[in-house]
Amino acid sequence: VGAAGTVTLVSVVTPAGTGVTASLSPTSVAAGSSSTLTVTASASATPGSYTVTVTGTEGSATHPATVTVTVPSPAQPDFTIAAAPTTVTVAQGATGTSTISTTQVGAAGTVTLVSVVTPAGTGVTASLSPTSVAAGSSSTLTVTASASATPATYTVTVTGTEGANTHAATVTVTVPSPAQPDFTIAAAPTTLTVAKGATGTSNITTTQVGSAGTVTLVAAVSPSGAGVTASLSPTSVAAGASSTLTVTASSSATPATYTVTVTGTEGANTHPATVTVTVPSPAQPDFTIAAAPSTLTVVQGSTGTSTISTTQVGGAGTVALSVAVYPPSSGVTATLNPASVTAGASSTLSITPTTLPSTAAVIVTVTGTEGSNTHSAAVTVTVSAPPSPAPSGGGCSTSGGNAGSFLPLLALFFVARRRKGRYAPAP
Repeated sequence: VGAAGTVTLVSVVTPAGTGVTASLSPTSVAAGSSSTLTVTASASATPGSYTVTVTGTEGSATHPATVTVTVPSPAQPDFTIAAAPTTVTVAQGATGTSTISTTQVGAAGTVTLVSVVTPAGTGVTASLSPTSVAAGSSSTLTVTASASATPATYTVTVTGTEGANTHAATVTVTVPSPAQPDFTIAAAPTTLTVAKGATGTSNITTTQVGSAGTVTLVAAVSPSGAGVTASLSPTSVAAGASSTLTVTASSSATPATYTVTVTGTEGANTHPATVTVTVPSPAQPDFTIAAAPSTLTVVQGSTGTSTISTTQVGGAGTVALSVAVYPPSSGVTATLNPASVTAGASSTLSITPTTLPSTAAVIVTVTGTEGSNTHSAAVTVTVSAPPSPAPSGGGCSTSGGNAGSFLPLLALFFVARRRKGRYAPAP
């Protein structure tokens, strides 16, 4: 300001003597130039707030500048602590683990770790490895449940200590009740059709639930006492194995629908599986009937035949056969051989016209009867006239074309004479 000059610089620290010092470089500058103030806090400097006053002097002119300096208290060692996972399930006789991790806060330090189980004295214990770590490191928490540990929920508290600082992390530990033996049961198939005098089977399967065990099996039929019985082989299985259910319908079993219940028991656990069994009514005997051929042409005085075949429908039975000719006055006779057959067998229908009927065709109907069932088959018969005989010549010659008519006449002559005693053989 004004004419050029040299400014002398001096620094003073207030309060003084606490380990905080200040220096300037350079200590004098041409007015308009600058200098660097360096403030140093010794390792033992008292933490606090200081004022450094830099005073510049040029001739009789003096001016100050101040700098506020803070020396903080040194960072105290501290840490955080956490568990992962925070919940553990440990079966009786087993162990579980959780990682206990720490994070450094402030200065480095060592964290001492301690674990406590609540409630205590029930067979659950906890240990840490290692039991002390540098802040920022981790330890493994191992929880052990003895074979006789009480099933319950426990809290394991891990406490870390570093100097005056203490922090904790918790892990919830569940010791479950031991798995009880149990099972499921099922039948395949669940429906059966069993004819009288026959058997049917279904596979009874079990599945293990919880610990292993033995399942005892019992079969019951409802309604009972009607000729339907059920048996199992084997009658006890390891849970997860299967048995064969055999249902038997006696030859006198009542046709109906039955329920077979297979009950499995394992300890206090009981489960059923059901099979629906149908015993059908026996098939009723019935039949069909047919004629082959169903049309015949028969020469008057001769015989024609047709095969009457039957087919069994339902249960076996005997078919009684009868025959009727229409019109009845046609001069056509019909017979059956045999007159009754087992359903599925056949009979021969023989048709003989003794005269020429007045109608163009005669209908021969064969009727089969089996119980209450009746069925018919028809044969249409056309009767033709016999061929005309060959014309005969005169005379009594026994040779040539007249021999055929002379010889019968001669024979009749001798028969007549013998009967009247007029002819006797030569001695």
